[in-house]
Amino acid sequence: QFNPVKELTILLNGQYNGAGPNAFNRIGDIIVNYANSDFSLGAQYFLNGLTAGGTTLKRNGLSLNGWVALVDQLRLVARYDMYTPNADTKNTSFSNSTQNLILGGLDWSVRKNVHFMPNVEYVAYGLSGSKPDVLARATFFISF
Repeated sequence: QFNPVKELTILLNGQYNGAGPNAFNRIGDIIVNYANSDFSLGAQYFLNGLTAGGTTLKRNGLSLNGWVALVDQLRLVARYDMYTPNADTKNTSFSNSTQNLILGGLDWSVRKNVHFMPNVEYVAYGLSGSKPDVLARATFFISF
């Protein structure tokens, strides 16, 4: 983890797991986040290569998220995720359709550790003929 300034965090992660002569997993990601009392912006990108039994999956994804303070105790929040479960177009054993998620909502801090978050989630699937999902929800959580 690297913090060039107080508000900025950069994290690099990587690992390699061998599970025998014909199976291994490679994972790498980078996370960048800038936050202060008025707003926060973050991004994560990951690569994951999984090989088992001679078949390789090359997965990757991107996540962007942020919030901006509207007034005291109320924030506008947003998130975008892109996930490709199989970026290797030569491997047709698994789907290579990209999935996209867009989320937007409000974060109302009822108390210091109590939040109420009405939000809308939109998920688009890269499969031919598939229709996107739209979900409205209200999230309530308490942090201890």
